Amino acid sequence: MADSVNHNSRTLDGLNTFHGMGIIATLTSCTHTRRIVPRVTDTKEDIAAADRIQITHPKSHNGIASLKFEGLKDPTVMA
Repeated sequence: MADSVNHNSRTLDGLNTFHGMGIIATLTSCTHTRRIVPRVTDTKEDIAAADRIQITHPKSHNGIASLKFEGLKDPTVMA
């Protein structure tokens, strides 16, 4: 298996970019098994009805005004 990564690839001059490539060799066991996987006949409606997440908002929710942040500690002071 192989994959690549590019960083800052959209430059006009092509400088200050990075391209990396990673390759992994894998090995699987040689055990031969025959197992039949049952075929399911679910419809898209069955799948849609199987799981729902109810999203609710607290009654006191009033947007960004309800956000609270703690003050940051001074990084120059030793704890």
